[in-house]
Amino acid sequence: MIRLQGRTGIYTFDPYVKSNLIGEGGMSKVYRGNRENDGKPVAVKVIVKDMASNQYVQFLTRFSTTVSIQHPNVMKMYELIVSNNIYHVICKYYEGSLLSDVIEKRAHYLSKRTNGK
Repeated sequence: MIRLQGRTGIYTFDPYVKSNLIGEGGMSKVYRGNRENDGKPVAVKVIVKDMASNQYVQFLTRFSTTVSIQHPNVMKMYELIVSNNIYHVICKYYEGSLLSDVIEKRAHYLSKRTNGK
């Protein structure tokens, strides 16, 4: 279990439990975690790829811009925690399907509709 102290709370997640991994990409892995003070689920994005210093600056700029956006189509980010030189982005946890699955189903539906099948 990993415990992270942030400005807005204490967050925990366990990367060693396979079911907690909810997504991964080229630069990060995303785990389901919890905010200790109220027990709400959160998504913990762990940046796993080493970045050059200019990439870190770009990442921090994007984070500081995105964290201030309040829009229903933009994932809510709570805070960025750096622990042992590892970046953790704490985000709102959303229940439901993966975006890639939704896009694939939508594309299949549109293809059938366009082809008249």
